[in-house]
Amino acid sequence: MTTTSEHAGRNPLVPLDIALDNLRAISSTLGSMDEYFQSHGERVKFIRELPKLTEKDIQDVDDVCPVCQDTFLSVMALEEMAYAMDSPGLPEEQLGATKLPCGHRFCRKDLSIWTTTNNTCPTCRAVLPIPAHPLPAITDVESIIGSEDIESIRQMQTSLEAASRLTEPQAGSHTRGEAPEGTPFTWQVHSGGPEYEYEEDRESFGMYS
Repeated sequence: MTTTSEHAGRNPLVPLDIALDNLRAISSTLGSMDEYFQSHGERVKFIRELPKLTEKDIQDVDDVCPVCQDTFLSVMALEEMAYAMDSPGLPEEQLGATKLPCGHRFCRKDLSIWTTTNNTCPTCRAVLPIPAHPLPAITDVESIIGSEDIESIRQMQTSLEAASRLTEPQAGSHTRGEAPEGTPFTWQVHSGGPEYEYEEDRESFGMYS
């Protein structure tokens, strides 16, 4: 014999006011998503129409994207490889490097991710001619653009905040593989890393005995 409590446990009734609140929340999220997708096309169009950098635009072979720290030349090489394949793996607006109207240069992939939630230059915060519509609450964002992109945006913001605290080094004040004074260790990693000095007596290792 089924008791009343067991029946209620299998078929819980949601109070009407809570059900209505849930429906309003869903409706609000769907509305925000609709606005987001409408503006997404404008953002993609904006990035695709930005000038593509070529090797002639790169004066220093060590010039890097301020977000991912990859050299622009390596980004362009990957773009050429992608177009040589039957399936590039990335949409057109995420291949290669570009320059914003303010003059700052970035990987198109990094810029595509950044403009998902921002309508400014990642470096100088100059306003870009794209919609400034905010995304839904953070709990709904992952269902729209994916958790990986959310994490990429967080990492991007952290990298840019760290970069903004660095003092720009004087020309010739350091060489590749050497970080200016006060530079975080991550800068050294992206620049090739420092040469470590070991205090252990190498004669203690078998190959030196």
